[in-house]
Amino acid sequence: MGAPELVEGNMLALFRHLARARETGEIQELPGVSIASCGAAFHMFNAAFLSAAVTGGAAELERRLTTAAVHFAARGLRWALWLWEHRLDRALRSQADALAARHGLFVASRLPGMLAERIPPSSRPLPELQIRGVCGPVERADFCRLVAMAFGLSVESSREIYGLEAIWRDGLTGFVGYVQGRPVSTAAAMTDACATGLYCVATAPGWERRGYAEAIVRHTLEHALAPGRPCVLQSTDAGRRLYERMGFRTVTKVTAYSS
Repeated sequence: MGAPELVEGNMLALFRHLARARETGEIQELPGVSIASCGAAFHMFNAAFLSAAVTGGAAELERRLTTAAVHFAARGLRWALWLWEHRLDRALRSQADALAARHGLFVASRLPGMLAERIPPSSRPLPELQIRGVCGPVERADFCRLVAMAFGLSVESSREIYGLEAIWRDGLTGFVGYVQGRPVSTAAAMTDACATGLYCVATAPGWERRGYAEAIVRHTLEHALAPGRPCVLQSTDAGRRLYERMGFRTVTKVTAYSS
């Protein structure tokens, strides 16, 4: 499995994990499309992925988008397409936005998919944090609130996805960092058969650029990163410099399309 597939595969593993934890969740393999849907009001987690590279040009991509659109329309759900650039040739990448728009899908974000084979030690002293696992209602509430603030979500949307006790087991681990009892940072890790993925790295407004993100990321990886497995993530613009400093490199890109 190549580096781009490792990044994409771990995200799909996370979405499937979240879907399995819900009565409304659904996992399906359709022709050319993988469905991993929470059946949630927060539709970015009602997700479709391409299950293989598109070799038949725009007509084939159109057929796959139609397959996903019909699936979600039958369930009355808004949805999102997570489209990885390594699934498309260069010419088709330039057409993807217009093809998605035919199905009412518009660009929500474009993110680099990054990978690190190893994480070198920190090059600077890191601040002290009291770090707790996301294992109780207080930590879950703090995790959801910080993630909502950092990623521009409503608290209700964040709770809908991350507030469920059942998701915090069987491969997904999360942590909250506290300073004098105040929650200031979060991180989560999803471990699958091939890689460990970092997600939900967030810092409270006003607490950025003090090293709290790096401190909790390193703590998370110490507890979740399996020996010999690479670490993968999708970075925001704000986090990219941190990840590059920690040894990550961009190996692919993903565009999230939202209905």
